[in-house]
Amino acid sequence: MQIFTIAELLKGAEVKMPPTQGTFKQAQRTDQSNASQGVLEM
Repeated sequence: MQIFTIAELLKGAEVKMPPTQGTFKQAQRTDQSNASQGVLEM
């Protein structure tokens, strides 16, 4: 957590954050040509 005073913000202080890109790995696509949905019995 970062706490800034009004004076620091007016002088141009910036919030230091970790990089946002590269956080999640892209999932592989699955072959859905022969996929079927099951039946939910009640």
